[in-house]
Amino acid sequence: MLSRIYLGNTAPQLYVCQNDKTEKEWLDLLKWNAQELAHFEQNYSHPHSRLTHLCSRYALKELGLEMVKNQQGKPFLPDNTQQISISHNHSYTTIALHHSPVGVDVEEISSRFERIKGKFVDKNCLKYAESLDIEQQRLFFSYYWAAKEAVYKISGQSLNDYAEMITIKPFIPEKNKETLAYLEKSGTFAPYKLIFLLLGCNHLVAIAY
Repeated sequence: MLSRIYLGNTAPQLYVCQNDKTEKEWLDLLKWNAQELAHFEQNYSHPHSRLTHLCSRYALKELGLEMVKNQQGKPFLPDNTQQISISHNHSYTTIALHHSPVGVDVEEISSRFERIKGKFVDKNCLKYAESLDIEQQRLFFSYYWAAKEAVYKISGQSLNDYAEMITIKPFIPEKNKETLAYLEKSGTFAPYKLIFLLLGCNHLVAIAY
Protein backbone atom coordinates (compact mmCIF):
# COMPACT_ATOMS: atom_id res chain seq x y z
CA MET A 1 0.00 0.00 0.00
CA LEU A 2 0.99 3.65 0.09
CA SER A 3 3.77 4.64 2.48
CA ARG A 4 5.74 7.81 3.19
CA ILE A 5 9.54 7.86 3.34
CA TYR A 6 10.85 10.65 5.54
CA LEU A 7 13.70 12.58 3.88
CA GLY A 8 14.11 15.48 6.33
CA ASN A 9 12.24 18.55 7.51
CA THR A 10 13.13 20.73 4.53
CA ALA A 11 13.29 17.96 1.89
CA PRO A 12 10.38 16.94 -0.35
CA GLN A 13 7.73 14.54 0.87
CA LEU A 14 8.16 11.16 -0.82
CA TYR A 15 5.38 8.59 -1.12
CA VAL A 16 5.84 5.08 -2.46
CA CYS A 17 3.20 2.58 -3.56
CA GLN A 18 4.13 -0.96 -4.56
CA ASN A 19 2.43 -2.24 -7.70
CA ASP A 20 1.53 -5.62 -6.23
CA LYS A 21 -2.17 -6.05 -7.06
CA THR A 22 -4.21 -7.35 -9.95
CA GLU A 23 -6.17 -5.02 -12.20
CA LYS A 24 -9.43 -6.08 -10.54
CA GLU A 25 -8.01 -5.43 -7.07
CA TRP A 26 -6.91 -1.91 -8.05
CA LEU A 27 -10.29 -1.16 -9.63
CA ASP A 28 -12.11 -2.40 -6.51
CA LEU A 29 -10.01 0.01 -4.43
CA LEU A 30 -10.51 2.96 -6.80
CA LYS A 31 -14.29 2.56 -7.12
CA TRP A 32 -14.43 4.53 -10.37
CA ASN A 33 -17.72 5.59 -11.93
CA ALA A 34 -18.79 4.62 -15.47
CA GLN A 35 -17.21 7.71 -17.06
CA GLU A 36 -13.86 7.15 -15.35
CA LEU A 37 -13.87 3.48 -16.34
CA ALA A 38 -14.70 4.35 -19.96
CA HIS A 39 -11.80 6.83 -20.08
CA PHE A 40 -9.45 4.18 -18.68
CA GLU A 41 -10.56 1.56 -21.21
CA GLN A 42 -10.24 4.01 -24.09
CA ASN A 43 -6.75 5.24 -23.24
CA TYR A 44 -4.96 2.23 -21.75
CA SER A 45 -4.74 -1.10 -23.56
CA HIS A 46 -1.36 -2.64 -22.71
CA PRO A 47 -1.47 -4.75 -19.49
CA HIS A 48 1.69 -3.08 -18.13
CA SER A 49 0.48 0.47 -18.72
CA ARG A 50 -2.93 -0.38 -17.26
CA LEU A 51 -1.44 -1.63 -14.00
CA THR A 52 1.02 1.26 -13.61
CA HIS A 53 -1.75 3.77 -14.28
CA LEU A 54 -4.07 2.14 -11.75
CA CYS A 55 -1.34 2.03 -9.10
CA SER A 56 -0.50 5.71 -9.58
CA ARG A 57 -4.17 6.76 -9.50
CA TYR A 58 -4.68 4.81 -6.29
CA ALA A 59 -1.69 6.59 -4.72
CA LEU A 60 -3.05 9.99 -5.75
CA LYS A 61 -6.48 9.08 -4.39
CA GLU A 62 -5.01 8.05 -1.04
CA LEU A 63 -3.26 11.42 -0.85
CA GLY A 64 -6.46 13.27 -1.76
CA LEU A 65 -4.80 14.85 -4.81
CA GLU A 66 -6.14 15.71 -8.24
CA MET A 67 -3.26 15.89 -10.70
CA VAL A 68 -3.45 17.41 -14.17
CA LYS A 69 -0.82 18.01 -16.85
CA ASN A 70 0.11 21.07 -18.89
CA GLN A 71 0.68 21.08 -22.66
CA GLN A 72 4.24 19.78 -22.20
CA GLY A 73 3.00 16.88 -20.08
CA LYS A 74 4.39 18.28 -16.81
CA PRO A 75 2.08 17.41 -13.87
CA PHE A 76 0.76 20.02 -11.48
CA LEU A 77 -1.90 20.44 -8.80
CA PRO A 78 -4.76 22.76 -9.80
CA ASP A 79 -4.82 24.48 -6.39
CA ASN A 80 -1.05 25.25 -6.65
CA THR A 81 -0.55 24.47 -2.96
CA GLN A 82 2.45 22.26 -3.72
CA GLN A 83 4.68 21.19 -6.58
CA ILE A 84 4.35 17.55 -7.64
CA SER A 85 6.35 14.98 -9.56
CA ILE A 86 5.39 11.37 -10.23
CA SER A 87 7.28 8.35 -11.55
CA HIS A 88 6.29 4.72 -11.93
CA ASN A 89 7.44 1.44 -13.41
CA HIS A 90 6.23 -2.16 -13.23
CA SER A 91 7.03 -2.40 -9.49
CA TYR A 92 6.52 1.02 -7.89
CA THR A 93 4.78 4.37 -8.10
CA THR A 94 6.62 7.27 -6.46
CA ILE A 95 5.17 10.72 -5.76
CA ALA A 96 7.22 13.70 -4.58
CA LEU A 97 5.63 16.85 -3.14
CA HIS A 98 7.43 20.06 -2.25
CA HIS A 99 6.87 23.80 -1.85
CA SER A 100 9.35 24.44 -4.70
CA PRO A 101 10.04 22.65 -8.01
CA VAL A 102 10.69 18.93 -7.55
CA GLY A 103 11.42 15.92 -9.73
CA VAL A 104 11.42 12.19 -8.94
CA ASP A 105 12.40 9.10 -10.87
CA VAL A 106 12.24 5.41 -9.94
CA GLU A 107 14.32 2.85 -11.82
CA GLU A 108 15.26 -0.79 -11.63
CA ILE A 109 19.01 -1.20 -11.14
CA SER A 110 20.30 -2.50 -14.46
CA SER A 111 23.41 -2.85 -16.62
CA ARG A 112 21.45 -1.40 -19.56
CA PHE A 113 22.33 2.11 -18.40
CA GLU A 114 26.02 1.34 -18.78
CA ARG A 115 25.44 0.34 -22.41
CA ILE A 116 24.01 3.78 -23.25
CA LYS A 117 26.18 5.85 -20.91
CA GLY A 118 27.59 7.98 -23.74
CA LYS A 119 24.11 9.39 -24.39
CA PHE A 120 23.44 10.79 -20.93
CA VAL A 121 26.69 11.04 -18.93
CA ASP A 122 28.94 14.10 -19.37
CA LYS A 123 32.61 13.57 -20.25
CA ASN A 124 34.00 14.39 -16.78
CA CYS A 125 31.72 11.89 -15.04
CA LEU A 126 32.46 9.21 -17.62
CA LYS A 127 36.13 9.52 -16.75
CA TYR A 128 35.32 9.43 -13.03
CA ALA A 129 33.13 6.32 -13.41
CA GLU A 130 36.06 4.41 -14.88
CA SER A 131 37.75 4.59 -11.45
CA LEU A 132 34.90 2.62 -9.83
CA ASP A 133 34.71 -1.16 -9.66
CA ILE A 134 32.24 -3.08 -11.85
CA GLU A 135 29.42 -3.27 -9.30
CA GLN A 136 29.80 0.39 -8.36
CA GLN A 137 29.66 1.33 -12.04
CA ARG A 138 26.35 -0.52 -12.46
CA LEU A 139 24.91 1.36 -9.49
CA PHE A 140 26.50 4.66 -10.55
CA PHE A 141 24.99 4.66 -14.04
CA SER A 142 21.59 3.56 -12.72
CA TYR A 143 21.59 6.36 -10.14
CA TYR A 144 22.95 8.83 -12.68
CA TRP A 145 20.15 8.07 -15.15
CA ALA A 146 17.49 8.45 -12.43
CA ALA A 147 19.10 11.70 -11.24
CA LYS A 148 19.07 13.20 -14.72
CA GLU A 149 15.46 12.17 -15.25
CA ALA A 150 14.52 13.84 -11.95
CA VAL A 151 16.23 17.11 -12.95
CA TYR A 152 14.78 16.87 -16.46
CA LYS A 153 11.28 16.67 -14.96
CA ILE A 154 11.90 19.91 -13.08
CA SER A 155 12.95 21.66 -16.29
CA GLY A 156 9.73 20.71 -18.06
CA GLN A 157 11.33 21.44 -21.41
CA SER A 158 13.18 19.76 -24.24
CA LEU A 159 16.95 19.57 -23.79
CA ASN A 160 19.09 19.67 -26.93
CA ASP A 161 22.13 18.06 -25.29
CA TYR A 162 20.91 15.76 -22.54
CA ALA A 163 24.41 14.65 -21.56
CA GLU A 164 25.97 18.09 -21.15
CA MET A 165 23.07 20.37 -20.15
CA ILE A 166 22.55 18.48 -16.88
CA THR A 167 25.75 17.86 -14.93
CA ILE A 168 25.96 15.96 -11.67
CA LYS A 169 28.67 16.18 -9.06
CA PRO A 170 30.51 12.82 -8.90
CA PHE A 171 29.48 10.49 -6.10
CA ILE A 172 30.17 6.99 -4.77
CA PRO A 173 26.85 5.06 -4.90
CA GLU A 174 27.45 3.06 -1.73
CA LYS A 175 28.51 6.08 0.37
CA ASN A 176 26.89 9.27 -0.92
CA LYS A 177 23.12 9.52 -0.49
CA GLU A 178 23.08 13.17 -1.58
CA THR A 179 24.86 15.24 -4.21
CA LEU A 180 24.30 18.29 -6.44
CA ALA A 181 23.11 18.69 -10.01
CA TYR A 182 23.31 21.69 -12.33
CA LEU A 183 20.95 22.48 -15.19
CA GLU A 184 22.24 24.86 -17.84
CA LYS A 185 19.80 27.65 -18.66
CA SER A 186 20.84 30.29 -21.18
CA GLY A 187 24.49 30.14 -20.20
CA THR A 188 23.88 30.00 -16.44
CA PHE A 189 23.70 26.93 -14.22
CA ALA A 190 20.77 26.36 -11.86
CA PRO A 191 21.77 24.17 -8.86
CA TYR A 192 19.57 21.41 -7.46
CA LYS A 193 19.98 19.06 -4.53
CA LEU A 194 19.75 15.33 -5.21
CA ILE A 195 18.74 12.61 -2.77
CA PHE A 196 19.25 8.92 -3.56
CA LEU A 197 17.67 5.91 -1.88
CA LEU A 198 17.17 2.20 -2.50
CA LEU A 199 13.77 0.51 -2.74
CA GLY A 200 13.95 -3.16 -1.92
CA CYS A 201 17.02 -4.88 -3.32
CA ASN A 202 16.87 -3.89 -6.99
CA HIS A 203 15.19 -0.48 -7.35
CA LEU A 204 16.32 3.05 -6.63
CA VAL A 205 14.83 6.52 -6.46
CA ALA A 206 16.35 9.93 -7.21
CA ILE A 207 14.68 13.13 -5.97
CA ALA A 208 15.79 16.53 -7.25
CA TYR A 209 14.73 19.84 -5.68
